Amino acid sequence: MRLQLALITLCFSSGVMAADCGGLNQRPCKVFERVPSCNRGLVENFAKGRCLAATAQPAQPAQPAVKQRPGNCGRHHQRPCNVTEFIPSCDAQLVEHQGQCKSRAEATAPKPRPGHCGRDNQRPCNVAEFIPSCEGQLVEHQGQCQSRAEAAAPKPRPGHCGRDNQRPCNVAEFIPSCEGQLVEHQGQCQSRVAVSPLANCGKQDQRACNVWERIPSCDADLAEIRGACMRKGECGAEGQRPCLVGERIPSCNAGLKENFKKNVCAGLAPGETPFTGGLASLSEFYGDGVKALCQQGLGTIRIDTSTPVGLGAECTKNVFIGAACDFMASKVLGGDAVGMVGQIADSPRAVAAAAEQAKIFDRKVNAAYQSGACLQYAEKLAPATSHGRGSGMKCGSGQFWDPNGSCYSCPSGYTRTLEAVTSARACVDKPAGELLRSSCAVFKAASEDMAKGVECTTEILTSGVFIDQNIGFDGASRGFCIATGELTYAIVDVMLPGKTPDNKAKKIKTSLDKFVQTVNKTGKQIGAVASIVGASSEVVSEFDKLKSCR
Repeated sequence: MRLQLALITLCFSSGVMAADCGGLNQRPCKVFERVPSCNRGLVENFAKGRCLAATAQPAQPAQPAVKQRPGNCGRHHQRPCNVTEFIPSCDAQLVEHQGQCKSRAEATAPKPRPGHCGRDNQRPCNVAEFIPSCEGQLVEHQGQCQSRAEAAAPKPRPGHCGRDNQRPCNVAEFIPSCEGQLVEHQGQCQSRVAVSPLANCGKQDQRACNVWERIPSCDADLAEIRGACMRKGECGAEGQRPCLVGERIPSCNAGLKENFKKNVCAGLAPGETPFTGGLASLSEFYGDGVKALCQQGLGTIRIDTSTPVGLGAECTKNVFIGAACDFMASKVLGGDAVGMVGQIADSPRAVAAAAEQAKIFDRKVNAAYQSGACLQYAEKLAPATSHGRGSGMKCGSGQFWDPNGSCYSCPSGYTRTLEAVTSARACVDKPAGELLRSSCAVFKAASEDMAKGVECTTEILTSGVFIDQNIGFDGASRGFCIATGELTYAIVDVMLPGKTPDNKAKKIKTSLDKFVQTVNKTGKQIGAVASIVGASSEVVSEFDKLKSCR
C-alpha cells in the first residue's frame, strides 16, 4: 500500500515538474496542472495570458481618436453647431443665445433699444422693437415720445388759420375757430369793428347777405337767386336770367334756349331745341373730352333705368351710359341725333327714317332736360366778394388776386368762372354741371329709346357669329358694358330701314373692330372679328337672321 502511494506521488510530481507553466512570462497553469496558476510573486495577466511580476501594470486598451469641433461653429460669437457637426453645440461655459454662442453674462444682458425709436421726439417703438415703447419718463403723445410736461402743454394754434384775415380753423385744427375778439365773417376771421352791419349785400344785383350780416338776405322785393339778390319773376324771357326750379319749369320761355355762358335766355337758331341750343355752350369740350366727362359724371350719380334688357342693373346702366356719351360727343361736334356718327343711309327712304327718328329722340332728350330729375344738376352762379386791394399780387387765405388789383373770394363750395370778377356770374358751384345735366337728359332718352338696340347688340355678341368667341355678360366690368353701349350707339343706325348691304356691312365691321379694340384696352381679351364680317352679303345675311335686330 505504501509502495503504491509513493509511486502515484512520484508520477504526479514528475508531471508537474515537466509542465511549462506558472513561471515568469509563462502561461498560467491549468487547474488540473497545479494550483495556484502562477508561481509565488507572480500574477496572472488575463489580457496577455501570461504570468507576470506583481508590480507590472497591465497595458490599457487603445482609445479611439477624439473628434475635433469644426472651426466654423460653437465658439464665442459663432453659430451653434448642429447635431451632425458636434455635441455640445457651444464650447464649455458658452450658451446658445439669439443664434450665437455667447457667455452667460451676454445672454442675460438686457436687449438695447433701437436707435430710431423710443427716445425724445422720436416715434414710439412697436412691440416687436422694444418694450416699453418710450424710454424713462417719456410718454406717447401725438405719435411721438415726449416728456409729461410737453404732452400736457396746450396745443398751439396752427399758423395758417384763426388769426386776423385768415380763414377760421376747423374743429380738427383748433377751437375756437378765431382767436381773441375775432369773429367769423365772409370766410375769414375779422374784428367785430370791421364787420360792418352796412355790408355791401342785400340790394338788387348785389350778393345775398350772410345770416350773421342780416336776415332776410335780400331786400323785401327781392329774392336770393344763385347767391345774388334779384327781382322775383323777372326770368325766362329773352335777355333775362333763366328761371330756377322753385320759380318755374322750363327755365326759359317757349322758343328760347338757356345760354349757360351768359346765364340768360336767348333765341333759338333754326332747327335748334332748348336742349341742343344749350349744349352749344359746352363747345370748349370736344370729342373724347366730352365722352370722358360724361361717363365720369353719370357714373358718380344715382340715375336708374327701368328698361329691362337682361344684363343686370349695373351693367344696363353702364351700357346706356356708353350709348348716351357717344351721342354727346357727336352732338357737340355737330352730328345728328340718330345715325349718330355720320349717316350711312343712301336712299330717300333711309334719310326720311333717320330724320324722323332724330326728331323723336330730340323731343325725348329735351323733355328729360327740362325735368326735375336732370335739372338738379344745373349750375348755380354767384358773385365774388371783394376784400379790397391786395399786397402786390398777394391775397389772404382762400382769396384770389384779380388784374384790377383787388382780392376776391367765392362763396364756400364755389369756384371761379371765366366771367368778369365783378359780375353776378363770377363763381359757380358745379363746374361742368351743365354737361352733367345734358348727359342726364341723353341717358334718360337713350334708356327709353335704345332698348331694342341693346338687345340687338347683345345678340350680336353672344351669337359667336360676328366675333370668334361667345361673349357672356356674367361679371362684366364697367368698361366692357360701356363699350357695349358705344357699339349699341352704332347698331341703332344699322337697324334703320333703307341701308344698302355694302354700307350696312361696312358699318357693322367698323363698329365691331372699334368694340374689340376698346374692350382689349380694359384688360379683358376677347376674340377677333370673325372672317365673315369682311364679306358684305354674308354679314348682312347673318345680321338679318338675328331676332332682336329685325
